[in-house]
Amino acid sequence: MGIRTVITTTVLLLALITISTTTAAALSCDYGDICVNETDWWRDGGALNVSTTPIQVAADNATAGETICAPEESYSENPDIETSHLTLAGEGAADTKAPQTELPEGVPTDWWTSVQEDIRKSEYDVTWQETQPPDINAAYQAPNRAHNLRTYFTPDNIRITPRTSTDWVFGLSLVGYGFADDVRPVSEAEMSVLGNRVEYQRGCLTEWYENSEDGLEQGFTIDAPPESESQGPEQESWIAIKMDILGDLDANMNSASDAVELTTTGGVGVLYYGKLHAFDATGRELDARFALSESEIEILVNTSGAAYPITIDPLAQSPAWTAEGNQDGARFGVSVASAGDVNGDGYSDVIVGAYRYDNGQNDEGRAYVYHGSATGLSTSFAWTAEGNQDGANFGASVASAGDVNGDGYSDVIVGARYYDNGENMEGRAYVYHGSATGLSTSSAWTAESNQDYANFGYSVASAGDVNGDGYSDVIVGAWLYDNGETDEGRAYVYHGSAAGLSTSSAWTAESNQDYALFGCSVASAGDVNGDGYSDVIVGAHFFFGRAYVYHGSATGLSTSSAWTAESKTTDGHCGWSVASAGDVNGDGYSDVIVGAIYHSHDPSDDGRVFVYHGNGGSGLSLIPAQRKSDNSAPIAHLGRSDSMHEFRLTALGRTPYGRSKVKLEWEVKPLGTPFDGTGTQKSASWTDTGTAGANLNELVSSLTEDTCYHWRMRLLYHPASMPLQQHSRWLSSPWNGPEETDLRTPSQANYIPPDPINLAHTTGEFWVNYTWSAGSGNVTDRYNVSLNGTWNNETANTFVNTSVGPSGWANITVFAFNASGTGTLSEGSVSDNVQAPAAPEQNYIPPDPTNLQNVTSNYWVNYTWSPGSGNVTDSYNVSLNGTWTNGTTDTFMNTPVGPSGWANITVFAYNASGTGTLSEGSVSDEVQAPAVTPPVIVITTPESNGIYTVGMKLNFSATDDENGVASIAGNLTNSSGVSQDVDSGDEPDVGVYTLVVTATDNAGNTNESDPVFFVVYDPAGGRATGKGWFYPDVESTHPGGKADFKFTTSYKKDVSTGKLDFKDKDADIKLKGKSIDWLVISSVSAQFQGTGTINGEGLYTFRVQAKDNGKPGAGNDHFDIMIWNGIDTMADPDYKAKNTIADGDIKVHAK
Repeated sequence: MGIRTVITTTVLLLALITISTTTAAALSCDYGDICVNETDWWRDGGALNVSTTPIQVAADNATAGETICAPEESYSENPDIETSHLTLAGEGAADTKAPQTELPEGVPTDWWTSVQEDIRKSEYDVTWQETQPPDINAAYQAPNRAHNLRTYFTPDNIRITPRTSTDWVFGLSLVGYGFADDVRPVSEAEMSVLGNRVEYQRGCLTEWYENSEDGLEQGFTIDAPPESESQGPEQESWIAIKMDILGDLDANMNSASDAVELTTTGGVGVLYYGKLHAFDATGRELDARFALSESEIEILVNTSGAAYPITIDPLAQSPAWTAEGNQDGARFGVSVASAGDVNGDGYSDVIVGAYRYDNGQNDEGRAYVYHGSATGLSTSFAWTAEGNQDGANFGASVASAGDVNGDGYSDVIVGARYYDNGENMEGRAYVYHGSATGLSTSSAWTAESNQDYANFGYSVASAGDVNGDGYSDVIVGAWLYDNGETDEGRAYVYHGSAAGLSTSSAWTAESNQDYALFGCSVASAGDVNGDGYSDVIVGAHFFFGRAYVYHGSATGLSTSSAWTAESKTTDGHCGWSVASAGDVNGDGYSDVIVGAIYHSHDPSDDGRVFVYHGNGGSGLSLIPAQRKSDNSAPIAHLGRSDSMHEFRLTALGRTPYGRSKVKLEWEVKPLGTPFDGTGTQKSASWTDTGTAGANLNELVSSLTEDTCYHWRMRLLYHPASMPLQQHSRWLSSPWNGPEETDLRTPSQANYIPPDPINLAHTTGEFWVNYTWSAGSGNVTDRYNVSLNGTWNNETANTFVNTSVGPSGWANITVFAFNASGTGTLSEGSVSDNVQAPAAPEQNYIPPDPTNLQNVTSNYWVNYTWSPGSGNVTDSYNVSLNGTWTNGTTDTFMNTPVGPSGWANITVFAYNASGTGTLSEGSVSDEVQAPAVTPPVIVITTPESNGIYTVGMKLNFSATDDENGVASIAGNLTNSSGVSQDVDSGDEPDVGVYTLVVTATDNAGNTNESDPVFFVVYDPAGGRATGKGWFYPDVESTHPGGKADFKFTTSYKKDVSTGKLDFKDKDADIKLKGKSIDWLVISSVSAQFQGTGTINGEGLYTFRVQAKDNGKPGAGNDHFDIMIWNGIDTMADPDYKAKNTIADGDIKVHAK
């Protein structure tokens, strides 16, 4: 839309602007999202963009809601604005961004959303515009941001250009219409415009265009048959519409003959004219096709038996992505393939070969990889590699290699068919590994044929996983290999592993026929026989031609082909190209596709492709099933789930390509709601299928009670190992159509409750107690209980008891009951029949106790025992640590002890009836509690007296097999005595430290490590300081007592300076030094030295040197200070200084 229809205030503002020169630095547009000056424009925080009409280009690149800021007095033209709610403002103006819209009370937000959507769609409306390309007068125009196109509509034709330039022009002009043998010139059209639609009315023929995010849609509506002098129904069946091609693009029919591809003179595709459909008034699809000549596009429609009016509807679009090699003769695109997902971002990438690319070597070749993203492929390549040898033809073949090292990233393989390395044109194949950052810059693997002119790498591909070890394998063809027969050809397979591909081939095969060219094409065949191993297919296209399939197994590929196919015509060249076709018929078996480029039918050499279904083996189906929520049993067809809100979907995870990783994806909808791909869910993680398949099951939840549901599921295949097919077809219940009911959730009102479970009893001489639990699934309201033949219905209890006499019997049956609605019983019940124990005999000697056992810890011992067999024992007399407890009915007892403490026990059975009797025997035990074992502390970093650069990480841990570690903490003390708590993984600052680690286990036992001394320094530079005292014993010094001193020295590797400053109230000692070693950090000779005066007299030489092997710890550290009278004595290594410092303090600091 024009700017005057969107924001008229902006027109007034821009009308006052005249041209002046303004630089980016001088332009005050702090609030502007996009700023422009006379020749440039730039987005806030972005790069500068040069343009001769910057304000128009800036507007073209703006998005809704942005502000464009222009310099004062720079522009007088009104740019065409195609973005809703765009704000234009001048230099220094207030921020004119529209505030957030606040709707008046009572105005619904969905109304405002609808308004916004209408505004967005209006961007595609057709409007009048005076300014046009040079060869077009003022006309209607329609921009198309989605496809970066602009269409001009004149009374005679349409012209399409890029939206913001005129780099190319394509036009169509309707010139003829009628039955195919009686096409007549068209009359002058009556043109009308409404919204995003333009119509050209010519009698019964209406030519129309609709501009939308889908592209520019062209259509023809024919209200009645055209006038014709043709005789008979055959002549009046095909209608022809002829259009002249205008502009400077080249038109070519695509390989399927169902679209016209329009390219620049450089071969770059810029427009796609296709998606042709024709249908009559009843909606019946009519046969429609394109015909193309050098200057004309013709649409042909078979109208035999059609009901008028007829609609013909093609669509013009820009291609989603193009790329070019930008070098003469490079042959960019000679080979193309999916690269899988080489950087693991979830988007597939592509690889392109340019085998005659030159970059230092003639025809060395190059391969390019472009990364995918949410917006499609990148416009610039993310990775390239070259052959680096004259004539190598690197990139003549390219493919995804799958994931040869099992790291989860796709790898690629590239062939250089003419590579030389000891043999002329022997050929080489290269594999590059993927990673989080993309492909490796250098090849991880190469292989060669080691035979002159074999052309190894003429064809390359992933072989899938032919031996089922979980790693992708690769296959390479050498189509001119000789081994007994000239140019018979050979194919090689290399197995993947955690370390990558094997250095030598695991399998080879040959044609054993002169000039067969076996290996001219190679590919994975998927898993054609359903045994869980990938198979391969190889082409040998010479003469008739043949394709061969070899089956995979646990030991790799079969030595002889399991299947072959040939062309039925001489010189058909069957096997010119071979590939897996995926699973085209959804039966779970991989299919293959074979090309015979010169197969003749009519006309000659028209070529043919053959698809062969893979179903010859007894492979496994995916077995989709619906099951109860606890996976205990299947749910019958049209059955009821066990839960009102859940059920489970299961399937056998396997792929048409053999072993891989899979996920289950599913979509569940209430009956009557069609599947639309929304609300789908998938497994949380990938599952390895192995070679036999993996059982997948997923819980479907959040369902509504008393509702009919239908479902569908499919398998997702891991993109690293299966980049060419991401998923299986959708599968539904085997007994139903996809839109029919598969199961129903129960209602709360009449829900059949789950059977009760876990019925248990306890007994005494005079009673029996029963308990039970609710079954899994929905909550059970009540239970109906039969106890000794008497029913107690709708009880909420999960227990009941009954009185019986000694040796009496009790029996019980329990049903679950749903009291809602009319009431429903569980389908099953639980039952029990039990006898109470007999009464003990008077003065009966009870059986000895049995099974005395103990459980110990550091602080207690627990004992348990069991009654002996025979009559019931009433009670027990127990001696625990010498103290008797008589008449207890418990069969357990515990006592506290300390670590390593002892406990002893003796237990007699006691019969309290009559006068009371003890068992004849007893059980006894004596046990010692375990000793306390504190945690074991391990300090890995730092080591004692270690010296580390800044950025080192502390690393310490503790273990306690007995009680487990409850806590661990470190304490770090620097040379100033300041402490701080630290954790493993912390990074100390520069300094001298002592580390102590303390750990406590869950029993409260604590252990503390020995202190560890270490130094942290910054190798980029820092300083060391010291202080101490000494007794001067040199000439001309002060009269006595010790002198305090301090020093500071800077350190940096190979560069160090310092000074020494003695302080004493009676002495004037000034010594300035120059460090000659890396103080404190050096291993042995940590020192610096220099010269100075004492009391303003003399010339003295001094040296400060750390002791203790030059590895200072925290706190005080010993060092020497040596002073000489004169400067020459230092040259004598045996000269001993008179003065030695007793001790001092050294610290290391950051700069």
